[in-house]
Amino acid sequence: MLSTFKSLLLVSVFITDTYAGENTQSLVQKLHSPDVSVRTLGVQIVLNNHLSLKDSIIRSTLVKLAESETNGSGWGEQEEFPVYQNYYGLLIRTVQNIAVQFHSDEAWDQLVLSHYNDETDFSKWLAGQPEAINRSFYFASDQSDVFRSRAVALLATGLAICQVTRQGEACSSIIPKSAQILNLLRENSLGVETSSTRAESVWGLGICGGKEELPFLESLIKPDSNPWFVMSVHRAEKRIKDRSKLPG
Repeated sequence: MLSTFKSLLLVSVFITDTYAGENTQSLVQKLHSPDVSVRTLGVQIVLNNHLSLKDSIIRSTLVKLAESETNGSGWGEQEEFPVYQNYYGLLIRTVQNIAVQFHSDEAWDQLVLSHYNDETDFSKWLAGQPEAINRSFYFASDQSDVFRSRAVALLATGLAICQVTRQGEACSSIIPKSAQILNLLRENSLGVETSSTRAESVWGLGICGGKEELPFLESLIKPDSNPWFVMSVHRAEKRIKDRSKLPG
């Protein structure tokens, strides 16, 4: 019995410490490489070897890497943007696995704050996760304009989905707070015209607000308003009118 236990222990250590020929140290080095193609390879190794996520060092490295990439300058590196975008997408997939499998608050934070397009399958999935919605309420009052913008966009997406389906775990926490979410969107729609939070809030009212929001949205347009902002308000108004079957 003891020899069997030792054999299992040795196998366990081998599985934990080596992945596709890489040990923990060499994989972490790849993930910290200044070369985006090497970092991509490191992330792909993790995605292709699900046992690697059992290693807490690798999980921690990936979550911290997602944080630095989301808040870093990678999105401004235009020359390699397609390469970087592919790498970032793979990285967020691994963080998604960490959040779901290991119930990591840090991983959920990075998913909420990550760069993704609104109205994608990913944003709809994220808006249906109670952990992400709870973290969004927290970040909705953050000092960072970027953090607030991601949070209000996700809350609006969640509310829009729950208004239609009223199903899913997240809806049990979203529906009772519908008025709070709408108030949050209105308050942030009054912010600085160039802020990303204001833009996301106007968009959010468009996808989850009722016809009673139309006078408020119209009041946001001033004689000196930026044409881009005016266009975003009109798009939000059109969404509400289309949903309420009102004349354009």
